[in-house]
Amino acid sequence: MNRGYKSYYKDWLGVDLVNLKSDIKLDIECNGWQSLKDDLSEYSSIEVLLSGGVDSMFDCKILKRLDIPFHATTYRYDNDYNDWEVKTAEKFCRENNIKHYIQDFNMTNFLESGEFEIYADHGETSSPHYASFFKMYRQTKADMIIADGNPPVVLLDDRDLNHVEAEAKCVEIEDHKIEKKHYGVQTIGKHEYPIICFGMQANIGSQLNYIEKIKQPAILMLSYYTPKIFLDGCKKVIEYQKKFKEDNPDDLRWPYFFDDDIGKHILYNYVYDVDLPKIEPKTGFEKIKKHYKYNIGKSFDELFREPLQEKFPNTMYDTSIGGVINDL
Repeated sequence: MNRGYKSYYKDWLGVDLVNLKSDIKLDIECNGWQSLKDDLSEYSSIEVLLSGGVDSMFDCKILKRLDIPFHATTYRYDNDYNDWEVKTAEKFCRENNIKHYIQDFNMTNFLESGEFEIYADHGETSSPHYASFFKMYRQTKADMIIADGNPPVVLLDDRDLNHVEAEAKCVEIEDHKIEKKHYGVQTIGKHEYPIICFGMQANIGSQLNYIEKIKQPAILMLSYYTPKIFLDGCKKVIEYQKKFKEDNPDDLRWPYFFDDDIGKHILYNYVYDVDLPKIEPKTGFEKIKKHYKYNIGKSFDELFREPLQEKFPNTMYDTSIGGVINDL
């Protein structure tokens, strides 16, 4: 069972995304965010990997609210490939009085030397992007890493599920039924709504694998750290989604992910009462992909992702867990 390393309070959450098993102990006593603060007091150096997106900004906002000492680190790729991320992270840290470091990372060499495959193999991921994260985890000098994450993804009906499947297959919602090799949705447990969408082996699963192997303390889903934090978040997410659907009965969009008037930052702000700015959703790999497409004449996926998908098939399946929060 995959629990990461120091990733969840008293190891209350364990999920095996490969063999489709879960071990979830929601009845473990805890004090919500106070339990997080108490546990983090054991570490002398805490680092938030700040990408410039709302997820890592949320991590910073929560630590600031709890008065937990930390610093943020942003990795700067060669050729200014992710200059937008770096500038956004710098601005955010200035405005929020956060100690911020910038580390250089030669992404071109990491990919073209084949080093990405070494890290991908160790974490068992089909994502070159997450393979680069693994090297960053190796390079840290911090006692604890906090990175990535999202609010609980709660599916209330088939429409929500269709949106997740379309997102997983990288297609428009109208085409969600398209069969696409290596991509899709799978469920652990009962397929009864509400369902928690946990993530993919390629991203959260492989990250938990990797930090467990190298014994690096890391919290990758801050909103899941304790059962209370998780359940309180689920309740607010459900409240938010129901309100959106009631107020917009003819709107077929999913109120969880949007880059227009209903951004992900609004969900964070509603659920956790933080003040996150609207940020255009990016991965940091947009310019890298354009480079290979227009200068090399081959797609990024063809060169780097597809070889990993042949090694680790079906790791791009978004895995949901049913029968967990039926009482909400």
